[in-house]
Amino acid sequence: MIECFPNIRRLTLRFPCNNHFWTIIPTLDHLTSLNVIETRKNSRSEFLLEDLLNRAPRLDFLSVDAILFLSLVQLNISYTSLRRLQLKHYRARMNRYMNATQCSILADSLFGHQCEVLEIRVENRTIILDLVHKMHNLRALNCECQDDNWSNNSLLCSKDELVEWLRNSLPKTYLVNRHQSHLVRLWINR
Repeated sequence: MIECFPNIRRLTLRFPCNNHFWTIIPTLDHLTSLNVIETRKNSRSEFLLEDLLNRAPRLDFLSVDAILFLSLVQLNISYTSLRRLQLKHYRARMNRYMNATQCSILADSLFGHQCEVLEIRVENRTIILDLVHKMHNLRALNCECQDDNWSNNSLLCSKDELVEWLRNSLPKTYLVNRHQSHLVRLWINR
């Protein structure tokens, strides 16, 4: 007999998932957090993700491959409860940073207009400004920037060039700091 989990709130799934998934977890009505791990491109992944999101009316947080999510965003579907997004790069071996065009697609989408917390890797620092200006409900942005010159060796230096550049480019009400050696965190106060 298969045990069911109808009240699951957090879930980590590796795509493609087992065909018996829906017999084990028949409903996602209580799901608030979903982590999707997709290490290789699969023709069914977009369909599976869309189906999961459609069945999870309370989903607030999604961690997913950036390219997979972008393919879904372009369908212009709205998931009204989804507010926090962590974009990872499971499939990409070469380019692990999103470019300006990809970020613009995200920011201009229905989801981009409702997103409040975003973790993303971007090619250059001007993309950070574009995201902040286009995503009007964004409260927090955690980002890694490819053109960031900060390294673990920079810990001895007192000046963080990217953080200083962001502080000078954004309103003074925004808090910008280095969270980890590679991650910059922005707290947005509009």
